Amino acid sequence: MKKFSLTFILLITCTLSLFGCSCKNKETISKEEAISVLKESLVTNNVEIITTTETIVNNVKTISTQKDVYYGDKYFHLSESTNLSTKTWYGKVNNVLYAFYYTKNANNEEVKTSSRIENAQLESVQKQPNSIVNSLLNDEGNLPPSYEVTGSKKGRVYTIQITSNLENESNAYTFTIKDAKINKIVKNSNIASDSIITTYDYNYEVEEIQLPTLSEYPLNVNG
Repeated sequence: MKKFSLTFILLITCTLSLFGCSCKNKETISKEEAISVLKESLVTNNVEIITTTETIVNNVKTISTQKDVYYGDKYFHLSESTNLSTKTWYGKVNNVLYAFYYTKNANNEEVKTSSRIENAQLESVQKQPNSIVNSLLNDEGNLPPSYEVTGSKKGRVYTIQITSNLENESNAYTFTIKDAKINKIVKNSNIASDSIITTYDYNYEVEEIQLPTLSEYPLNVNG
């Protein structure tokens, strides 16, 4: 009997504990806090971003995906569609900065080339992980008055929504942020009857990028 009572008490305790964890209240946060959280989430370390774009134009739906990886002073890009696959790497070989390019078309024909590039080109792509947030903020680091901001917090996860509505165009951004890191951004754009939904998934568990070799990717001396 005692054993049964103890088991019953433990069961009730576990049930209440689980119920309590799953029912944390969602708290509404102020516009100022939402913007502050957004700024604090700017990417400063290695990251992989998977971008999925769903476009509906004239009732025709298309989907494309791409992957961008930023690791130290290296960069990798992969994009795939029905008829074309492309890869790009940026990185230094013997202290010289190169770009490596790979393409494969619908006939499985492959082209591999490389070229020397300037540091400014690498620095430009390294700004891309924060390009969406930075595009929403003005020079003073604030959102323009035309944008509406709402935000909520549940546990360690923030959800921030930013919307703007023009005469024939509307844009809505939803940011999911956990532990001061962006986990996901969903951008929903509507122009007349056409729409574009772009989803960015962020992953911070990134392995170092391995560059191709110059022997495999011949140097384009005209590049």
